[in-house]
Formats: sequence, C-alpha cells, structure tokens
Amino acid sequence: MLCEVCKGGFKESDVVVCAVPMVPYSARFCNDCLGAGAIPYWIATANTECAGGWDNCIEEWKGIVKDTLKHLNITMEQFLKDVENE
Repeated sequence: MLCEVCKGGFKESDVVVCAVPMVPYSARFCNDCLGAGAIPYWIATANTECAGGWDNCIEEWKGIVKDTLKHLNITMEQFLKDVENE
C-alpha cells in the first residue's frame, strides 16, 4: 500500500487513512508522514492555487504547507512554481 505523501510502499498495517487538515479529502499516510504533519503534495499545490496564491492563504494552511515541504525536501521556490503551473 502506498503512502499518498511520500509514495513509499508499506505493509497495510503501517498505513492509516485519515482526513487531510483543512481539506475535504482523506488520504493514506505512513507513520513518518503523519508524524511530520505532511500532506499529499498535489493537495498542497491545488488548494494554494484555489486560494488565489500563497499570499492569500491563512497562516494555519501555510504551516501545513511548510511542514509538507520540509518533510518532502521541496523548496518554497519550487512549490510556488508548481502552484503557478496548477
């Protein structure tokens, strides 16, 4: 079973399904990604774009995105480009 955040393959018992914070979507998380507060990258980019860009996002969302970028080792510069291309 794949974690929707890191795309790592895990035994079914090592993956949990739970709600993505602030988004009406449930995703599969491995323990590392769940513990890091990371969310699926495609959700981070799509939801940020839907908000009208980074500057229009609330602080709570920005914190979730920053946790995700740190965990996935993605730069803010790359993230903003990906939001723009969304």
